[in-house]
Amino acid sequence: MATFPARKDCYVRAVESILPQVDRLCICFNEYDEIPGNCPKSDKIVAICANGKNGIPDLGCMNKMYWIEDYAGYYAIVDDDIIYEPDYISFMKKGLKHYDNRVVVAIQARILDKNAETLKIYLKD
Repeated sequence: MATFPARKDCYVRAVESILPQVDRLCICFNEYDEIPGNCPKSDKIVAICANGKNGIPDLGCMNKMYWIEDYAGYYAIVDDDIIYEPDYISFMKKGLKHYDNRVVVAIQARILDKNAETLKIYLKD
């Protein structure tokens, strides 16, 4: 996740919705000089500031990828302004497993109807 001061109030709700679903949540605070005080406390959270002054450039939403080479397994890109469904990560993994992990599965800025006919084609039980 990457966030910035304009979303200082909404990112916390996004964190709280996705945190129970992941092993680790990496948050890049763009334009910040320090981790904000409202950042949820959890051993699962790894947080950095990216402001250009500390050697980490502010690349906006691209900073979600800052850690990609550090972790094996699934790497989910999440937004700071979305409240995630409780089964979001398991749903996305199901899509990957359907194709033997040979694809990239992405949903961007959409309200997802899990009963939609197009999804049934790809995510058969």
